[in-house]
Amino acid sequence: MKKMSFALAIASCALASLVVSCSTKIEASKVGSPLQVEMEKVYVQPILETKNEVISGSASVHSILGLISWGPSSQAVGVDYGFSGKKITFTSPSDEVARNAATYEATTNAKADVILAPQYILTKKDYVVYKKINCEVKGYPGFLKGIQVITPDAKPAETKAAETKAAE
Repeated sequence: MKKMSFALAIASCALASLVVSCSTKIEASKVGSPLQVEMEKVYVQPILETKNEVISGSASVHSILGLISWGPSSQAVGVDYGFSGKKITFTSPSDEVARNAATYEATTNAKADVILAPQYILTKKDYVVYKKINCEVKGYPGFLKGIQVITPDAKPAETKAAETKAAE
C-alpha cells in the first residue's frame, strides 16, 4: 500500500508539472528615443622603408583536372594582384597559390614585409589532365616601420575622390 501511494504521489507531481507551466513574456519598452551612435572615421597610412635592390621568388604548383593541386607548403595570404574583380576561371586557384607562394618566398628571403611594384611572370604547361604552373616574382622590398594616423581633412586623394563619387 505504501508503494502504491508513493507511486501515486510521484505520478500526480509529474502530472501537475505538465499541467502547470511557466511562461516568459518579453516586452520592449516603447518609451524613449532610438539609440543614435556616431562613429568618427580614422584614416591610417603605413610608414614603409625600402631598399634600392630587387628581390625575387619563385614557386611551382601542380594540378590534376584543376581540382587537386599540390606544390608549395607556405603562402603569403591576402595579397592584392592589381585586378579589382575576381577572375573566375578554371585554374584561378592554382594561379593564386603559385603567386602567393612566390611572394612568400621573396619576402621571407629578404626579411621584408611587402613587395613594392611586384612583377609576376606565370608560365603554364597544360597537358589537358595535368597542369604545371611556374610563377616568378620580382620587386622591391618594403619594411613596415609604423602606422600614421591621418586627419580627416588631410586624407589620401583616392579616398576623397571615392567619397565625392559616392556623394553624387
